[in-house]
Formats: sequence, structure tokens, C-alpha cells
Amino acid sequence: MKKQSAFCLALLASTASIAQVAFTNVSIPGASGIQGAVDMNNDGRDDAVMPGSASFRVAYQGNGAVYSTTTFPTTNADNTASWSFAVGDWDSNGYRDLLYGGGSGATFMTANFDGTAYTEFSPAQYIFSQRTNFVDLNNDGHLDAFVCHDVDANVSFMNNGAGQLVHTQGGYGSTCGNYGSIFTDINNDGAMDLFVAKCGCDPADLMMLNNGDGSFNNIAIAQGLADSHQSWSSAGAISITMATWMCSSAAAAAVATSSCATMARATSPT
Repeated sequence: MKKQSAFCLALLASTASIAQVAFTNVSIPGASGIQGAVDMNNDGRDDAVMPGSASFRVAYQGNGAVYSTTTFPTTNADNTASWSFAVGDWDSNGYRDLLYGGGSGATFMTANFDGTAYTEFSPAQYIFSQRTNFVDLNNDGHLDAFVCHDVDANVSFMNNGAGQLVHTQGGYGSTCGNYGSIFTDINNDGAMDLFVAKCGCDPADLMMLNNGDGSFNNIAIAQGLADSHQSWSSAGAISITMATWMCSSAAAAAVATSSCATMARATSPT
């Protein structure tokens, strides 16, 4: 109990003492349609990624925030990144792959053995791809893909470790209206949990606790998150979710609960 209380109080103190971060505008010559910021060449600097239909561009960040842009031709994308976009090395060859989320489906652009060319793969399933993520869903060491489906149950493409992505559906919420998804380990058990912000046909948000094997249980009602408000984004909501999880534990003392409630207000989006 004392450790839990101290931990919540420490989190509160840390959020209160964070200094304001200053940002400086930097121009990237010729850049447009930037949808991702990720280290594409393993140099420790985030680069700007601009997906297209028959090519994509990467503005590589150099010293002093100077950028140089390279265009990568690809086979034609059946689905462009018109709704969502994610980057991750799903085949573990050391080069980042791309995931385009379109209004009719998903398209993977997979890097070749040296990252100089990319091959398009578009699963046949219809998906209105509101949000896309690369994440290891079942803790098998292989990166899987997740897609928020606007008009049906959410979808994943499970990486079998043999170069195949297997379509699955229904284990990440069973209804439509899925707009935003974010993964984090809210209970520190080593498995990635899922928060889905929902809107439209079924606006009750999801807080999906990972059982460690890729199966999930929705604990949104117990955590007070299934409030049926209209949500398009999940970026800010997860900090509140984490605070709620830690402070609703039976081990938390009353003072810790009070402190964490304050932390939740402090970390909520404005």
C-alpha cells in the first residue's frame, strides 16, 4: 500500500515539475503530405515520411536539422494512406515497412533485403481504416498490424513469423464506430493493452486489457471509460486511463486515490 501511494504521489510530482518545452519551426524543402515522423535509417534521428500511391518520400534528418529527401518508387498501392498511416519493421529484416489505411482496405509496403525497394501487398478484406498501428499483440516477438474499422469490428493482421500476415477480426471490440487506437502496457505485465476511442454508431470507448496471449478483455465500464461521448482521437485519453488504472487498485490508499485524481485532471487534454 505504501509503495502504491508513493508511486502515485511521485507521478503527480513529476507531472507538476515538467518544464515547458519550446519548439522551433524548421523548413523541409519540397516536403508535403508528411504523415509520419520515424527513424527510417537507424541513425537515431526521426525522419519525415510522405506516403503516396506509386512512391513515397523520406526527408532524412541530418546534423543541425538539415533534411535531404529521397523518393522510393513502389508498386501501385490499392489503398493509399488517405485515412491512416503506420511504420514498423514487421518482417524483422532491419528496414521499416509502411502500412497505408484507406477507406476500403489496408495496403502494406514491405522493404526488400536492403531497404532500397518496396513491394505492395493489399489484403482482400474491406476495412474502413480509421487508424493503423504496428504492435506485437500476442507477445510472440513478431510485430503485428492493427486497424481501427469504422463500420465493423476492429481488425488485426497477425504475423506468423514465416513472412505471412493473417487477417483476424472480432477480438478487439465487436462493434463499429472505431476511430482512434493507442497501445500501452497499463498494468506492467509485459503485454500491450489497447484503448479505442469511439464515435458514431457505437460511441462507448474500449479499454482492452491484453491477457498476454493476444486475447483481450474490455474493462472500460469498470474504469469509467465507456461514457458514450463522441471521440475521434486516443492520444490524450491514455494518460487518464493509466492514472485511473493505478489509482483504482485496491492497494491504493485514500491519499493516493486523491493524488491520482489530481494527476488525471492535470494530464487530460485541453
